[in-house]
Amino acid sequence: MTWFLKRKESIVDVVNLIAGILLFVAPWVLGYAAERTAAWTSWASGVVVAAMALIALARFAEWEEWVEGALGAWMILSPWAIGFTTISMAMYAHIVLGFVVLVAAIGEIRWLHMHHGATAA
Repeated sequence: MTWFLKRKESIVDVVNLIAGILLFVAPWVLGYAAERTAAWTSWASGVVVAAMALIALARFAEWEEWVEGALGAWMILSPWAIGFTTISMAMYAHIVLGFVVLVAAIGEIRWLHMHHGATAA
């Protein structure tokens, strides 16, 4: 059972790692690297999400999923909070990838509590 738990946790963390990498490269790929506010938000958010995913892959703890969930929510809200809703590609990248990170974190936390209660930090 613990092998399955570790494997399932790793899949979610790999998804978050990929989302972080995609957000980091989005300014270049989607053409908004010249838009400083949107680009820097992508780069910073991407690095933090990817770093949290790597930390979780190295040693899983439930608190990491809570942080990832908060990061996902931030990514969704950042176009309005920082003011780059007029840059549609940046806005959609943040919303879509933020939604992926948020849903993955919520799913992981819910799954953990349903299958073996709260985990130790």
